[in-house]
Amino acid sequence: MPVPYHRPPPAAQEGCAAFLDVAYARAQHTLIGAILVVDARGEPLEFVYTRAEAPTGFMWSETQTRSVGVAAVARALFEACQREPDLLLCLPQLGSVEYCKRELAPAIPFVQVTPAEEGGATGALTWIGNPPDPRMRATGLLQSLTDRGFLVEPFQRLRAGLEEVYPEVATGWDSRDSVRA
Repeated sequence: MPVPYHRPPPAAQEGCAAFLDVAYARAQHTLIGAILVVDARGEPLEFVYTRAEAPTGFMWSETQTRSVGVAAVARALFEACQREPDLLLCLPQLGSVEYCKRELAPAIPFVQVTPAEEGGATGALTWIGNPPDPRMRATGLLQSLTDRGFLVEPFQRLRAGLEEVYPEVATGWDSRDSVRA
């Protein structure tokens, strides 16, 4: 006798989310960044990464260096990504909401995830632009990722990937070396 069960919908119907992170290694004057694309279950679908030399010299302030560099790396990652995600997520270290809206401006729902304090609940979500309509796939995708505990954890995988790909740069980075423009 077969066991009755509810078959979950295919991941393609649930959509995919892209986690974006860019870090500035001040000592090496290098920016490294990646996008990790996951499905609604948090399973990896694609990992895209790149690095860029930061502009240097007396004509560039450190704030400008990071601001221009992060935007350039993010755009290169957007172009290299083979999948069209339904949702883009970043951490506050990427930049302020105003910076992300002005300089990155993706056409898909974009949310900044502020991790909860240790032992706390989920954390805070700040929409960059308008939140998705409740009927959009991004809404269900975000809920699924939240329910499964995958709002912050993919950023840890993303950073581990960058450390593996760019070990010489990743040792010099610092989460405080981020855009605050």
